[in-house]
Formats: sequence, C-alpha cells, structure tokens
Amino acid sequence: MKKVLLGITIILLANNSFAGLKDLTIHSRANCGNNESISWHLGHSYALLTVSDHLQNGRKQHSLATGWEMTWRSASVHWGESAPGRKDWFVQAGHYQNINGRDYLLGFTTATDCNIYDGWWDH
Repeated sequence: MKKVLLGITIILLANNSFAGLKDLTIHSRANCGNNESISWHLGHSYALLTVSDHLQNGRKQHSLATGWEMTWRSASVHWGESAPGRKDWFVQAGHYQNINGRDYLLGFTTATDCNIYDGWWDH
C-alpha cells in the first residue's frame, strides 16, 4: 500500500498541471485557520508583492502586504485568523511583479473558502 501511495504522489508531482511547479501562479484562501494570498513558482525567483485585504462579515478588518521581495513565494498570511470551517471571512488580493523597474498586476484573487484547488492548478 505504501508503494502505491508513493507512486501516486510521484505521478501527481510530475504532472504538468501543477501551475506553481511549472509557472508563476496566484491564489487566495479564507476560513482555513489562516487567511492568505500567495504568489509562487517553485525554484524561480521574481520581484513580487502581494497585498491582501481581509474582511469579516462584510467589514474590512485590515490589509496585509509583503513588501517587494525577490523570492519564489510571496505570501501574505494572517496566521490563526480564522478557525477552519468558518464562513465569515472574505479575502481579496492583488498580486504584483516588478520587471525592469516597472510594476505589473499579475492578477486579482478572492476567496471565501479553504479550497486548496483555487489558483494552485489553474493556468
């Protein structure tokens, strides 16, 4: 059984559909124990900035920003902000990249749930 699980894991990790392993990807999650917005591309560094707004019951509580950093993973995370399974938090974020001194919006993400799928495999 362990060999089967290991084989499945290797196949999944080798699959081209994991955007963060293949290309720069962006996503947000809410109500996961943490509220977060992340831009990432494993093994590749970019000048990235992630700015995340966290709203509870429709009211903005705060904004978090990573600051510009040369990194493979720009993560704007509020640890422990929400208990898993709650439904009262909404997360929205702008994901930015600086290329040759110019700032570009990579995209805008929103989340109301802890769905790990959102943004991780999208291309």
